[in-house]
Amino acid sequence: MSHDVTVNFNGKSFNLRFQPSWTIAQLKHEIARKRNVKTAGIKIIFAGRELPDELTLGNAEMNHSVIHAVQKSGQISVDATYNANDGLTKVKLTQDDEDEDGESQQSGKQSFFFVYCKTCKKLTRGKLRCRCSNCKEGSFVLSQGPNGWDDVLIKGRMQGQCESNTNCQGKTAEFYLKCGEHHGRDEQAPLSMLKSNIRNIPCITCSETLQAKFLLCLL
Repeated sequence: MSHDVTVNFNGKSFNLRFQPSWTIAQLKHEIARKRNVKTAGIKIIFAGRELPDELTLGNAEMNHSVIHAVQKSGQISVDATYNANDGLTKVKLTQDDEDEDGESQQSGKQSFFFVYCKTCKKLTRGKLRCRCSNCKEGSFVLSQGPNGWDDVLIKGRMQGQCESNTNCQGKTAEFYLKCGEHHGRDEQAPLSMLKSNIRNIPCITCSETLQAKFLLCLL
């Protein structure tokens, strides 16, 4: 099954259909073919990361998303600590549930972000996105990923480098969330007090095992 993505290449956008089995190297080749340019020097930037050639698009969770492709001369530097099997939109922003001894539960499940989408009019999974706080372009590469909600919500905490061809020299990141169930430019407010129900705890009211649960502070 093919998927769609919007490519912002050197400031101009176009739609591209890809197969989940493609690698980033294949994506670069297709972008170069459509734009009639050479593949050399093309960088693919998505969710604050420059993606390595060996990453498969099925692992990148970029269906109905916007990716940024820039072409610059010089050596391309990809974060060597990046794991090609990691999801790009599932950064850990809350502490794992703890057992009675205070030790983390290793369930093997991944947490998600949640938003209330005004378009879908319901609670949906969110997509965390990153852009330059100066020029607002998404072609921004983080020095390191966020480790908590403070890194996302407090402005100026996360640093990196803007790779935009507008000669922007921005070095500060800005985060925002989008609905993961429809394609659009509208941004959604982050629900930082809501997290995945990775331990499958049933609701005390309806007994259903919901995908999310609220974190309540008892004062």
